[in-house]
Amino acid sequence: MTKDQFVFDVMAIVSLLLSISVHEWAHAKAADLLGDDTPRRQGRVTLTPWVHWDPVGTVLMVLSVIMGFGIGWGKPVQTDSRRYTKVRPHVGLVLVAAAGPLSNLLIASILGLGIRFDLFRFDPEFTGLWMWVATQVNIGLFLFNLIPAPPLDGSKIILIFFREDVAERIQMQYQVWGFGLLLLVLILKIPQLIIGPATSFILHWLTGY
Repeated sequence: MTKDQFVFDVMAIVSLLLSISVHEWAHAKAADLLGDDTPRRQGRVTLTPWVHWDPVGTVLMVLSVIMGFGIGWGKPVQTDSRRYTKVRPHVGLVLVAAAGPLSNLLIASILGLGIRFDLFRFDPEFTGLWMWVATQVNIGLFLFNLIPAPPLDGSKIILIFFREDVAERIQMQYQVWGFGLLLLVLILKIPQLIIGPATSFILHWLTGY
């Protein structure tokens, strides 16, 4: 491994760890705002990074980046849609699920526009590169989590297009096939075929490069 590759990998790992923490915090904060105090009681409404790290997901994240791709997960935020007092449970479930990917899109947009308007000119070699890596990481997290396969957020977000009773039946089916659909998606290499090009497009659109 070259020195440049080592630096790039460290940037990618740190960006993933921090971005996944914000992602999980966004889920917790959304549930808290909607009336469910479960995340707050469990200490998840915080931006403290390690609170949101899953031991297995974190190790896999580090190893996969070193091997040339990034995959891993944070500690899932527990929430009870029956406790939502601001909206209907069905709608709240979708809003809480969408909060995670949207937080990554917001981070990517801020950093990407910072690159476009040359806000990192004071240290383009290090800080500028890191912001580029972090932008790419957050776009990837945003797109990957939109895949409508459990346990990814997209599997809950799509429920907004179904009647509440139908959505409940779909969620029951999720418990039956669990990770099966996601495993099929990964085997068919759909993320590489779709997310890679889409990430490049959004990255260029945001940064101008």
